[in-house]
Amino acid sequence: MKEERLRQKILACFVDLAELQNKLITRKPMARGTVYELKTKCGKKNCRCMRGKLHKQMCIAITAGGKKRLRSLRGRELEKLEKLTNFHRGFRKARVKFIERTKEIVKLVNQLEEKMIKKGAKLK
Repeated sequence: MKEERLRQKILACFVDLAELQNKLITRKPMARGTVYELKTKCGKKNCRCMRGKLHKQMCIAITAGGKKRLRSLRGRELEKLEKLTNFHRGFRKARVKFIERTKEIVKLVNQLEEKMIKKGAKLK
C-alpha cells in the first residue's frame, strides 16, 4: 500500500475515534444487565398456561459474582432500567470499536514507518 493511502486510512480511523468520543466520555448513568420478557408455566391444571398461553413478565437478568440473577420489573422501573441497559450496551459497542480502531491505527502507523525507512535508505 502506498504511503498516501496509509495516511488516508490513519486519518479515517482518527475521524471514527472522534465520533466515538461522545459515547465514551458520557456522564449518563448506565446499568449492566438485559431486560427481556420472561414466559413461564405455573403448573396448575386448569390454568391458561397449560393450553399454551404462558404467563408473561418483564425482568432483568444481571450477572453478579458469577451467578445469574433475575428480578421482575414493572412500570417506571421497567422503563428506567431499559433505558439504562441500552446506554450500557451502546457504550460497550463503542468501546469495542475504539479498541479495534486503535489497533488498526498502530498497524497502519507501523506500515507507514517501514515505508518511510525504506525510502530513507534509498537516499543514502
